[in-house]
Amino acid sequence: YGKVSALSEVHLDIPMGESVGLVGLNGAGKTTLLKTIVGLIVNFEGEVLVNNCAAHGREAKSHISFLPEDFSPPPYLTGYDFVSYMLRLYGRAFNKNVIDECAGWLELQQSMLSKPIRTYSKGMRQKLGVMAAMLPDTEIVVLDEPLSGLDPGARVVVKDAFIALRRKGKTLFFSSHILTDLEEIADRLVIIHEGKKVLDGTPEELRSYSSRSLEDAFLNVIRPHQAWTT
Repeated sequence: YGKVSALSEVHLDIPMGESVGLVGLNGAGKTTLLKTIVGLIVNFEGEVLVNNCAAHGREAKSHISFLPEDFSPPPYLTGYDFVSYMLRLYGRAFNKNVIDECAGWLELQQSMLSKPIRTYSKGMRQKLGVMAAMLPDTEIVVLDEPLSGLDPGARVVVKDAFIALRRKGKTLFFSSHILTDLEEIADRLVIIHEGKKVLDGTPEELRSYSSRSLEDAFLNVIRPHQAWTT
């Protein structure tokens, strides 16, 4: 961004079928990295490939669904309208039974899908966003803070949905501030700090940095890279 380098020397190789959790402090570059991977940021030095295709190209985008952190669907659309629009973007057919089944998995009342999104709570909107990311049935699902705004019960339901996607062989790349969520869902954790990758390993590898907690381990990982100012 201008003269500011949001990311630097970030190299990632994510095999198909792997679930990768991304964590970092606010402003570390998580959202920038996710948006670059899904082709929403195109002005950068380096290369992002999806199935050997440039991430910003149409072919690559057909393999990826994305839930942004600031998910704000048009409030005048109904849930069915929004999901239908997303399915059309991917050339998928609208199948009400499949949509209702997905809503059931996420414990989103089917009756709400016929109502304008402006009547939804924050948690309902977030579940709708998760549905819209799941229903195109893409090989790769990228989610920026997908558990944000969900109450404890909804968090469990949505995490179970992600675990089911992983078992189906989908590739998941998602961010979260809650390290225990990442540990439950991810095969691998990537920590970025001040725009640089400082750890890339399994949850067990992160735990090796502290016997107390994942949060303490995270702090021990980033502390040597902290740019202290006075």
